Amino acid sequence: MSVNKPDNLVLTENHALAGHPGSDVTLSAASGGDGTYPYSITPDLPDSLEFNATTRVITGTADNTQMATTYTYTADDGSGGTNSSDSETFTITVNAAPSVDAPSDQTYTAGTAITAFTLDEATGGIGTITYELSSNLPTGLEFKKSARELSGTPAAATTNAVTVTYTARDANNAEATDTFDITVNAAVSATAPSDQAYTQNRAITLDEATGEDGNSTYEVTPALPPGLEFNPTSRVLSGTPNLISGQTTDTYKATDGNGVSDTATFQITVNVPPSVSAPSDQTYTAGTAISALDFNAATGGMRPYTYELSTNLPGGLTFGGNTRMLTGKPPGGDFGDGDLHGHRRRQPEATDTFQITVNPPPV
Repeated sequence: MSVNKPDNLVLTENHALAGHPGSDVTLSAASGGDGTYPYSITPDLPDSLEFNATTRVITGTADNTQMATTYTYTADDGSGGTNSSDSETFTITVNAAPSVDAPSDQTYTAGTAITAFTLDEATGGIGTITYELSSNLPTGLEFKKSARELSGTPAAATTNAVTVTYTARDANNAEATDTFDITVNAAVSATAPSDQAYTQNRAITLDEATGEDGNSTYEVTPALPPGLEFNPTSRVLSGTPNLISGQTTDTYKATDGNGVSDTATFQITVNVPPSVSAPSDQTYTAGTAISALDFNAATGGMRPYTYELSTNLPGGLTFGGNTRMLTGKPPGGDFGDGDLHGHRRRQPEATDTFQITVNPPPV
């Protein structure tokens, strides 16, 4: 009688038998002899593998790794005669299961090509290892399986971080997985404030600028007029300009965590403060309409101006804030101080005073 030499088996730890994923391995039957063949394998198979001496089937899953170990497969018809038994040897190797590490979490900017990088190679397993990433990669990114390379340009921002699974699979279909997150932020957008015109020695604060990336950094260039400063953390431009300057163009730059930048420009002008001159002191007669008095316009500051007189005008007199005209008819003896205010936008003001006296009518 004779038996055929079994194929050497290369197994993956805690996985199906090599070449037979998800099934058992059946050794070939002996030939010759009396046709009744008890079979055996020596020494004992690796832990969790079993051999059925009747069906010649090896079943189970090897729990532990081992180097190539030689086993003897024997058929014996029990007759005790010449050629009543035959044996062949084969080896069983149990390799470590594959293991793979995903990269660290990645953050990209929509519309900007990522820096291509190669994911780590797996360890363990048997034969050729194949790799893949789950199908939920953000649009525009590509994984080249043969090179384990991730590249591309993400097309749009993701609402939340996308969890991607990295899988390594050996020739035995044993696989290992690990996950990492990919976040795609919208392209950073710097929105400059409107053009600014300030008055010397008047404190100002700008609204905060907006950006798309919580890791963004900000700057304003070139140097601001003396007395103004920009806080890159709060994105607030503040201070008190103390030197009159012509119109300057400044650039507001926002850079996200991936080094992608956007810029916007705005202009800054520092004007002289407003100045206003009150008229000379006025004397009127009760019951007699006054000659309309036209007040001088303010100078300096920023147009348009608004004008007002203090509220202690004598009765019957009216001041037009738009026309700068004082008109009316004082009804009786009265007098008071007229306090003239010249206002401009952002509220710096200039003031000057004059007196108004109302005499009784002649008798």
